[in-house]
Amino acid sequence: MPRGDGISDVSQLFEPFARSRFYNTTASGQQLLDLDLVPRSAAFIEILLRASKPSIGSEASADGPLGVRDTAAPILAATDVLRLAADCAQTSGGAPAGQTLIQLLGTTRVLKALKATTCYVTDVVWPLATELATQSPLSTLSTQPDLQLRSETGARDMGSTLLSNATRVLTFVLTHSAGPGMRRVLPALEESGLLQALSTALLKAPPVVPVGRPVLCLPDTKPVPASAFADRMATVQAELCLNSLKLLSDDFTARGKEAAAAPKLLSTPELLALRRELLRQVALYGERSYDMVLSLEPRSTSAPPAGPAASAAASSTGGSSEGSDEDEEQGPGTDQPMRATVQLSEPVWALLHSPIRFSFPAISGLPDLAPILTRMVEGVIGPVVLVSQAVKAEATGMVLAARAVEQLYPSRAEFADVAARAAKALAKNVSNSPGLVEGVSSGLREMVEMRMRGASAAEVHECMPALLELHAHSLSVMAAAEVPIEDVLDAVKMLGARLQGVEQPPTAPPRRVRTAAADGKIMALPPAVLQSCVDSLLPTGLAPSLDALVRRLAASGQAEAAALSMRASLGGLLGPLLCARLLGWRERVLERARADSGAEWGAAPAGPPAEEGGVEVVLPLGDEAEDLPSVQGELGLLVSMAKMMRAEAARRRAGQQPSGTPELLEEESAWYALALTSCIIACSPGGLPDTLPQLVLPSEREEGVTPEAWAAAERRLDAGRLAVWEAMCLCGTAAMQLTTHQLKAAYDKLRRSSAAQREQLLKPSTGQAGAPSPLFRLGARLASTAACVVASSATYLLPEALMAAAPQETIRVAALLGAEMLHVEDASSRRGGWAAHGDATARSATFAFNKVLEGLGCAVIFLSANEQLQRACVPGWLWGTGRKDAEWALEGGAQPNDVFFDVTTMSDMTSVFAPPPRPVVQLYTPSANGRALDGKRWAQHERHAAAVRALAMEWADQRSPVRMGPWHALMETAAAVRSERQGGGQGSGLTGGAQGQGGGGGHVWAPWLLRVCGNPGCEVWGEGGEVDLPLKRCSGCRTVRYCGRACQQAHWRGGHKEECGALAAAATAARPTKE
Repeated sequence: MPRGDGISDVSQLFEPFARSRFYNTTASGQQLLDLDLVPRSAAFIEILLRASKPSIGSEASADGPLGVRDTAAPILAATDVLRLAADCAQTSGGAPAGQTLIQLLGTTRVLKALKATTCYVTDVVWPLATELATQSPLSTLSTQPDLQLRSETGARDMGSTLLSNATRVLTFVLTHSAGPGMRRVLPALEESGLLQALSTALLKAPPVVPVGRPVLCLPDTKPVPASAFADRMATVQAELCLNSLKLLSDDFTARGKEAAAAPKLLSTPELLALRRELLRQVALYGERSYDMVLSLEPRSTSAPPAGPAASAAASSTGGSSEGSDEDEEQGPGTDQPMRATVQLSEPVWALLHSPIRFSFPAISGLPDLAPILTRMVEGVIGPVVLVSQAVKAEATGMVLAARAVEQLYPSRAEFADVAARAAKALAKNVSNSPGLVEGVSSGLREMVEMRMRGASAAEVHECMPALLELHAHSLSVMAAAEVPIEDVLDAVKMLGARLQGVEQPPTAPPRRVRTAAADGKIMALPPAVLQSCVDSLLPTGLAPSLDALVRRLAASGQAEAAALSMRASLGGLLGPLLCARLLGWRERVLERARADSGAEWGAAPAGPPAEEGGVEVVLPLGDEAEDLPSVQGELGLLVSMAKMMRAEAARRRAGQQPSGTPELLEEESAWYALALTSCIIACSPGGLPDTLPQLVLPSEREEGVTPEAWAAAERRLDAGRLAVWEAMCLCGTAAMQLTTHQLKAAYDKLRRSSAAQREQLLKPSTGQAGAPSPLFRLGARLASTAACVVASSATYLLPEALMAAAPQETIRVAALLGAEMLHVEDASSRRGGWAAHGDATARSATFAFNKVLEGLGCAVIFLSANEQLQRACVPGWLWGTGRKDAEWALEGGAQPNDVFFDVTTMSDMTSVFAPPPRPVVQLYTPSANGRALDGKRWAQHERHAAAVRALAMEWADQRSPVRMGPWHALMETAAAVRSERQGGGQGSGLTGGAQGQGGGGGHVWAPWLLRVCGNPGCEVWGEGGEVDLPLKRCSGCRTVRYCGRACQQAHWRGGHKEECGALAAAATAARPTKE
C-alpha cells in the first residue's frame, strides 16, 4: 500500500493542473498529452483506491477517518486533471490534440477510474458525511471543498466535486463521440459500469436541504447564495439525467441495432432506480408548496460560539464575505435580522431549487423549469420507446415495450400514483412551453396505460383515482397547447377506454385504443372508489379542460367527434364531478358571507379553487353589466354540450339530415351518445337533480355572520339554483329535440325498407352469432331514450321548457318506432327468417318494446301531474281506473300501478298538439283517485282534468316522493329572484311561459339567468367558454341573448320575430306592480 507521504508527493505533481490555475487552451491540452497525464491520472486513481480499499470499512473509527483524509485530496487532484482534459478538448475545436484527448477520455481505463472514484464517493464519502452530520452544524455558504473532510460540509462538498468531475467527463465523451465514435465508447462504457455507479451515487447523495432540518436561509431582500454542494449536485443531476441519458437515447435512434448496448445500459437495475427517482422528483416538485414549512425567526447577532463547531463552520465557509454581508442586513421594522427557514418532508433535488437554477452557469440556459421537467420525464419514458423501436414488427415492439414498463415499475399502483403527481407538476408549468410539456405528458399517460394492460379488477379499482387524475392533467395540458385535433381525439378515446374497462390487446400501440360503442357504460366502480375518483378529479380542472377541448373540436368542424368524445370520455362520472364542483361553489358563497361579516375564519373548505371573479354581487341586469352567478363557471361543459345539440337539431330542422343509414342503427352514434350523456347528467338521479336541493343555506345562521350577509348569500344561492335548473332545461330540451329527429329518421327507414332489407337488420353486424344486430341495437337505444331522455326530462325539467320542447312528439315517434320494430320481427318469424332461426338477439324486439312503453308511459304520467303540461302537451292522454278487471288487464287482473300504453292510439292521432281519439295511457290503482274516474266518460276528460292530475301526482309521489318536492320550492323562489333582479324590466322565463310561433306547438322558452346565445344554430365558439362570449340582450323582449348581429338576424328570420312580442308580454306580466 502506498504511504501517506508518497501519495502526497504524487498528488503535488497534479497541482499545477488544477482547474483554477491552468488555462483551457490548445497549448495546455498539448501539455497534457506530452506529459501523458490522462492515462497516468486514471492509473493513479486505480492504484490508490485498490490499495486503500481494505481500510475503507475501518476508517469510521473513534480516532477519526485518517485514511480517507489521506486519499481525498489526491483523488480530487487526479479527477481535476481528467476534467481539465475534457475542458481543453472542448476549447480546442477540431485540433488534433483535442481529438486525441477525446479518444483517451473514452477509453475503458479512464472510465473505470471514474467509476472507482464514484464508488469511493458512494461507499466512503457519503457515509462519512452522514456520520459527521451529528457532530457539527451544516453551513450553506461553503464555496470550496474541505480536503481534510473534518466536517459534514467538507465531506458533502468533496463528494459533489468528485461526482461533478466524473459526470462532466462522461457527458463530454458522449457528446463528442456521437456517430461513429460511439462504436468505441459504448462498449467501454458498458464494460466500465460508470453509468451505473453514477446513478447509485446520485441516489445515495445527502439531500441539499436535509429532511427535518431547517437550514436554508432566505433573507428578506435578496436570494440566498447557493452552497458549493448544491451547485455541484445540480451539475451532476443535469449532466447525468438531462444530458447523458438523452445522448444514449439519441445514439440508439441514429444507429439502431449498432447501438443495442444503449437500451441495455438504460435497463440495468441502477438505471431503472434512477429513472424511477427522476419521475418521483418531478412529482415532488409539483407538491413543493405542500412539503415546505416556512417560519420566521430573528437571527442572532451575537458572536459565534467557540469550539469545534465554530471552527468547522469557519472552515466550511472558506472565509467568504457573502456571509458577513448577509449578517449586516436588517429585517423590515426590526432591530435584529430576520430569516425564513424551510423544512422539507421529502428531499428535492438541487436541480429544481429556484436560487440554484437561476444562478448556476451550468444550467442558467434553462431558467424556465418546463424544459428541465420535460427532459426528466423523457429520461423515464424514452428508453421504453427505444425498446419498441428495436424491432421492425410493430406488434413485437409493443410486447417488448410492455415488458420494459413492467421492469421499470413492477407495481402498477406505484406507477399510477407517481405518474399522476408528475403530470400535475407538468400541468403547472405548461404556460411557457405548452408544446414541449404536452409531448411528454401524453407519452407518460400512454406508458401508464400500457402498464395497466392485463390488470385485475382489484388493481384497476386501486389505480383508478390516480389514472383519472393523470388523464385529467394531460387533458388540461392539451387544452393549453395547440395540439392537432387527432391527438385530442386519441386522448379522449384513451380516457373513454379506461372508464369503460375495455381491455386493450397487448400488441396495440398506446394511441390505437378500442372503446365500447357509443352507448357503452362506464365500468361498475364500488361507491368508495367512485367517490375517490371524484375527489381526485375535483382539483384537476377536468371539466373546464374538456369544455375547452370540446369547443375547439366544434370550432374546427369536428362537432360529431366532440359529441362522441363526451360519452366516451366520462359518461356517468361527469355528473358526480359537476355536482361536487357545485357544492364547492356553495361553500364559496358561504365564505363570501363570512368575509362580508368581517369575521375571521380558519382554512377554506374543501372544494375546487374559486373561479376568477368569485361570487359576484347581485347587480341590475343590463347589456354591459350582465348579472351572472359564478355558478355557470362550473357548468361550462354542460352548456357547451347543449349548444352542440341545439346546433345539430337546427341543421336537421332546416333539412340537413345525415345521409346513409340512420345513426341509431349504426354501431357508433355520436349524437345519440351526447344526448344520452347530457340527460344522464342533467335530468337523472345521481346527477344535477340530486345536487340542486343541496344548494341552500344551513337551517340556522352561522355564528358571526350578519343577517345582511346571510340574506345576500341566500339570494345568491337562489339565483344559482335557478341557473343550474336552466342548464338542466337547456340540456334536456336540446337532447329531446335532437332525439326526435333521430327517431323520425329511423322510423322512416324501417317503414320504407323492403323485406330483404329488414331481414338484414336482424342479422348480427359482425356476421357472428351472439353479436348484436342493428335492430337489437336500435331497441336498446330506444329503451334508453324512453327512460333517460323522455321520462327523466318530463320528471325534472321546467314546465315552460318542456312545453317548448314538445315532448308529446318525441313520445309518439318513439312509440311508433317501437311498434314498427316489433312488426319487423314478427314478419321475419312468420316467413321463417332470421328471427325464427337466429339466437336471442334476433328476437329482442318484444323485450325492448315493453321497456320502451314503460318509459313512455312514465313520461305521460309525469307530464299529466302538472296542470300546464297536462293542458299544453298531453290533454286527454291519461286515464285511470280502480277496477282490477279493466279491459286492457292481463290474465289474472291488473296489479296496483299497472300502466297500459295503447300504441294504436298513436297511429290514429292526426296531430300531437290536439287531444287523441282515446286514452293513450291507462293506469290502474285501487285508491280513491283511481275509483273516482270509474263511471266517468273519457270524452269529457277536460271536465275531469283535476282528477286525472291527482291520480298522476299520487303515482308520481309513490315512484319518487323526494324528487318531486324541490321543484315546488324553486318555483316559489323564482318570483323572489325575479323581483330582486328586475332592474331594467326584464322578464323571466322561469315562471311564465310565452305563446309564439316556436316549434313546440306555439310555446317558446329562453334561459334568463344562464348566458347562452339564443340562436339555436349558433356555431360561434370563441376562445373561452360560453360565458366569455360578448352576449347582448334583444332590445325587444329583453330576454334572449345573442353573441352578435349575425346570430340575431338568423334567429329573427327563424322565428324570433313572432316570439319576441310574446316574450316581451310575458316579461311585462311578470314585472311586479307598483303600489
